[in-house]
Amino acid sequence: MLAPSTRANQAMRTMRNLLLAGIITLFFCSLGNAQTIYSKTFSGGAVNINQKAPTVATDNAGGASSVNWRDAGSANMLYANGIVNTTPGDSVRLPFTPEDGYVYTLTASVTFSGNPGSWIGAGFAQYYAVPCTGNAQFNQSGINGYDWAILTESTGSVQYFAGPSTTGPIFNKNSAFTAGPGTHTLTLTLDTTAAQWVIACYVDGVQAGTSYTYTAQPTIGAVGITQHTLTTAGEVQWNSLKLQATGTRSTNTVNATVSFSGTGLPLNPSFVGLSYEKAQMNDTGFFSSTNTPLINLFSMIGPAVLRIGGGTVDLTGWNGISSTTPITPAEVDSLAGFMNALPPNRSVIHGFNLEVNTPANAAEAAYAAGDLKSSLLGFEVGSEPELYG
Repeated sequence: MLAPSTRANQAMRTMRNLLLAGIITLFFCSLGNAQTIYSKTFSGGAVNINQKAPTVATDNAGGASSVNWRDAGSANMLYANGIVNTTPGDSVRLPFTPEDGYVYTLTASVTFSGNPGSWIGAGFAQYYAVPCTGNAQFNQSGINGYDWAILTESTGSVQYFAGPSTTGPIFNKNSAFTAGPGTHTLTLTLDTTAAQWVIACYVDGVQAGTSYTYTAQPTIGAVGITQHTLTTAGEVQWNSLKLQATGTRSTNTVNATVSFSGTGLPLNPSFVGLSYEKAQMNDTGFFSSTNTPLINLFSMIGPAVLRIGGGTVDLTGWNGISSTTPITPAEVDSLAGFMNALPPNRSVIHGFNLEVNTPANAAEAAYAAGDLKSSLLGFEVGSEPELYG
């Protein structure tokens, strides 16, 4: 394995060679491999998943990294172990807004251990945030399912809809999968790469009907699981649910020509340095002629600048003006001793309070200038004044 410095040198040589060639070709393209937006593995306990986070949640392609499942009917529909807990018609959803230029794939695995008495399903829907009690299924206007499908265990029935709700039926067939207890995979795709979005449904790898092209883009705001009124809720167990996106936008090439006809402006050799908060001056012995480790560290870079300031500069004040943390002459003396212990060509930027500015700040500046002498590069007055309001 190469040492970090060797790898850095090689990288710099590679960049230099590209620049000397006079042209750099930049490639911009979306991620070609599938990227996970949401994922839930139902392996938890008998705990309601409402207001609980999924296993994986990201900001990719229309998802959000800080989200929770939301039960549309507030009926405690689903447990974290995937067991359906209640019989009323209901849905659990995550927020999702599709973006142009992707092929989205929703994959859900479900096991029937017996006959639950009616259908269950999964897919995309219009509403996530709206309370939907009594109107909480994908086939109802409170949710408005789009690109969604339902499975009925007793008949092996698959019904697939473009939406909203049950409008736009695409497929409706009994014995589309093997009836009775068993595990099945429901897959829904949403292709947003063209001007008109295209959807499709697959059950156990077999397409349900044909693909459907929307004439107007659906208003999708959620993704999740749904059910009709059941008679035996515990006969359904969801195993997993995953939403992924694959970018299919073409690669664009941009050529940028670099000219070296001019010499440019030299970089100030003192550009490199270290920065510390003003409150660090209150740490007795830190900036001191006796702090040999810090002196050795700062001596390794140079000529260099030490900056004393940052956010705490407005929390300190000369001898504690305006109830601030005091900065004392002794602390400035200690800083001057530290600077004097360094090799030549090291300088300091000394910050002082602006937020509660009084003439005492001028006294601090005068004292620091007399103490630091030629090592003083300049003053920093305040920090981030846009936050003062």
